[in-house]
Amino acid sequence: MSSTCSSIIDYLQREFFSRDSIPSGAKLTSRLECQENKRTYKATGLIASIPPAWIPFTISCQASAPGNTMENEPLEKPRMLQVEPVEASAASSRETIVEIDVEANDKGAKDEIILNTDGEGESAIPEDKKLEVLERLNHDWQHDPDNPRNWKFWKKWTMCGIVAFYTFVSPISSSMMAPALPRIAEHYGVSGPTILNMTLTIFLLGYAVGPLFLSPITELVGRKWVLHLSNIEFLAFNLACAFAPNVGTLIAFRFLAGLGGSAPVSIGAGVIGDLFAERDRATAMAVYTLGPLLGPAVGPAIGGFVAETIGFKWIFILIAIASGVGAVFGILFLQETYAPYIQIQRARRQFKKTGEKTLEHDILLDQRKDFAQLMWINMTRPFALLLGSFICFILSLYMGLTYGYYYLMNSTFPELFPETYGFSTGLAGLAYLGPGVGFCLSAVYGAYIGDGIYQKLTARNGGVPKPEYRIPPLVIASCLVPVGLFWYGWSAQAKIHWIMPIIGAGIFGFAMMGTFLPIQLYLVDSFRYSASAMAAATVIRSVMGFAFPLFGQQMFDALKPGPGYSMLAGLAIVIGIPFPVWIYYYVSTEMMLPLKEAVARIENRRVKRIRPLIPPQILQEDLPLTLSAIETVLDGRRATEEILHGNNDRLVVVVGPCSVNNVEAALEYAHKLKAYADTAKGDLHIIMRVYFEKPRTTVGWKGLINDPDMNGTFHINKGLRLARQLLLDIAKIGLPAGCEFLDTITPQYTADLVSWGAIGARTTESQVHRELTSALSMPTGFKNSTDGSVGIAVDACRAAREGHVFLSVGKEGLSSIVETEGNSDVHIILRGGSKGPNYEAEYVRDCAEKLKKAGLPQKIMIDCSHGNSQKQHQRQTIVAEDITTQVSYGDTSDKIMGVMIESNLLEGRQDIPSSGPSGLKYGQSVTDACISWEQTIGVLDRLREGVRGRRENVRRRARGLEEIKPEEVNGVNGLNGHAEA
Repeated sequence: MSSTCSSIIDYLQREFFSRDSIPSGAKLTSRLECQENKRTYKATGLIASIPPAWIPFTISCQASAPGNTMENEPLEKPRMLQVEPVEASAASSRETIVEIDVEANDKGAKDEIILNTDGEGESAIPEDKKLEVLERLNHDWQHDPDNPRNWKFWKKWTMCGIVAFYTFVSPISSSMMAPALPRIAEHYGVSGPTILNMTLTIFLLGYAVGPLFLSPITELVGRKWVLHLSNIEFLAFNLACAFAPNVGTLIAFRFLAGLGGSAPVSIGAGVIGDLFAERDRATAMAVYTLGPLLGPAVGPAIGGFVAETIGFKWIFILIAIASGVGAVFGILFLQETYAPYIQIQRARRQFKKTGEKTLEHDILLDQRKDFAQLMWINMTRPFALLLGSFICFILSLYMGLTYGYYYLMNSTFPELFPETYGFSTGLAGLAYLGPGVGFCLSAVYGAYIGDGIYQKLTARNGGVPKPEYRIPPLVIASCLVPVGLFWYGWSAQAKIHWIMPIIGAGIFGFAMMGTFLPIQLYLVDSFRYSASAMAAATVIRSVMGFAFPLFGQQMFDALKPGPGYSMLAGLAIVIGIPFPVWIYYYVSTEMMLPLKEAVARIENRRVKRIRPLIPPQILQEDLPLTLSAIETVLDGRRATEEILHGNNDRLVVVVGPCSVNNVEAALEYAHKLKAYADTAKGDLHIIMRVYFEKPRTTVGWKGLINDPDMNGTFHINKGLRLARQLLLDIAKIGLPAGCEFLDTITPQYTADLVSWGAIGARTTESQVHRELTSALSMPTGFKNSTDGSVGIAVDACRAAREGHVFLSVGKEGLSSIVETEGNSDVHIILRGGSKGPNYEAEYVRDCAEKLKKAGLPQKIMIDCSHGNSQKQHQRQTIVAEDITTQVSYGDTSDKIMGVMIESNLLEGRQDIPSSGPSGLKYGQSVTDACISWEQTIGVLDRLREGVRGRRENVRRRARGLEEIKPEEVNGVNGLNGHAEA
């Protein structure tokens, strides 16, 4: 038993029993059967081990009703899955049956766990790489105690609380000094409103810049130290603000404090994701988001009283103290939560201890090796989304406008309420609670209403959700934004009761949060890189929050609050109402995307999935050439070239199944053919026809490589492996093989084992197949067109003899540019067509004449099947008899260099039964009908007679004697009535 394989089962067990639907003490019964060397393994209870075979498992779990007295009567019939490993060859057969019944809850819970290598139930991993893959499985991170999601409840919530505190303190700092702006202006002698407001809003510019580089840094050093160092920076520069000697220094320190304060805002959500699974994340995320929501409202309320009582400098000192308290708890208790960094650190500790570098270490390091590229992608992707997607741009712009309006409104509070209503600095700070209350109400009721609308529209659409279903609440909230602005501006200008502008600010706060929630959800639902879309919105939002207060005072001095806010409300109406309506009714999903992503969706509209393909080099390393196989391939090619160029008078005979569907039957046929080829090698150069690809005019089985299991599973990796193994086995017994190249990539996997190639009638005209042939290392024949004409095939020969430069796939599996010298060993194959056969002498003469005019060797191969036999397999013997006559006698004798025959162990053909390939007859074709092996012997014997007749007539012509007539040719060992001398 393999301990490594045992760990796979342990992995599956832990994965299954970690599900909440399975109660503690659940009983697992199982059966594993592996027919390998006639051994059967069975287990009861928890599986301890499995047979030593690399097999992807599907485990189906069955629940029994509680109190069921019949132990063997589950709610549903147990499911069983049979899986064949990709390594299984014709000589060995092994299968695994996995059946698992689980007693669970009264709902009859049913679950399914799949462990695959490439998503299609087969292994694309070579033998020498499997131990590494199993090593990775041994590092079961999902159930590792070091995984933050597996930490104890109190520990996870401690981490969450620390990060939430960081995220609460930082937004407070963004606006806490707002009520103290008049005192700051007096202290530093600032007379211009632009510079004064910049001391407040420059903090937000740090919010815009920080996330662009702090987030990717966490992938290098983890989250913990980024949070620690950023918090220390935030503390230090807030403390420095209290002692800034001038306003310029204050602005610089505020910006740097904003950079540090941006870390928990941008990284904190990632920490929550590290700690909690999706189903447990909602409560933690709600606690985390309270900070950014309440901070800007609570901060000014506190800051006003602080500035009034002990001075504005204490605002910064108190923030630094709060940050320091958080830093103490953070440094003492906050632990790293970023999983890849934890794994790397553990691997490094193991390396220091044992001196061995684990695969886990290498993989994780490789994923982050190009940190500069990672930084560039993260920093530029938000801007690419803004420039490439109009939807992302317009929604981000609207978020930025409302955010800028909010900070512009905040900047007017310190002047409005003290001067107009006689508020003290402390009471003026309480005015900021107006929009804060609006935020809270919108977060509660707005989210509830928005979710209800979303669910209702989804149900109306048959349960299919769409991103635009997030838009209706946005339209409603967008209508309230100008209401709040009008209310606040005109009530402030009219100087009516102080509660009126606060109500207006509250309405605006409610509307602002009502626009933020649906826009954020829409961006997340619509964009693949939702984090980058959110970052794009954050950049614009922070920049506008920084910029708007800088020009606000000048605008209000010129227009007064009423007209000024009316202008802002008009802009909000123009952008905030028409565009959401347009998005809801007229925007498709593709229009939401940036250009690159939209193009990707256009390209992949009808692609169901893309699966990994084993690189040719790895398959060739798994199944390498042997010296005997190399000798077979080279001898086969050399002999064919000699015959093609007139340096050998034998006849090339390509004979074998129409297409291989059973490798065992094909190998048995190869042994029979090899035995005959050894006796006939003086007359015939026999190449076994080993076709793995079947062209189809409509649909159907496309060959062993495409669908080796013949059941529509298309395990192409397995098919390539079986094909190469069969070619290798045939080469080892000393029999050359010939293949038709239909797919232009498969030659990279098999061509080194092929002595002769063919290009089919439907692909002879194809440019890519002509280019491919120019690169092939073996003689290759082009079949005439399906209508029977040879002109296109002649053109193909001319093209393939020249060098080409084209696109293909290299041995490493990479897209490559291939430059070729050309293939001088090409020829024509006459296979008949829709207009009738073309094997007779007149057609051979016509083809030879066309070759001569084209400057090509007049050497022709004739296919006894297809159009020449008119799809009647028995007529192949008639065609072969005519070829025998032409070879032995007449002016076409020296033109015919080869023959093709479709032959199998059994005569005829069969359809694939509904029961599957197990119901097929052994050794009978599933594509075109073939003659039997016994009939093949007779045909080959007659072809030998034709070759001997040709030799005799050559000698007789040299002596001036009369040629032997075709009817006089009989017998393999001699010529009737004529001496050879």
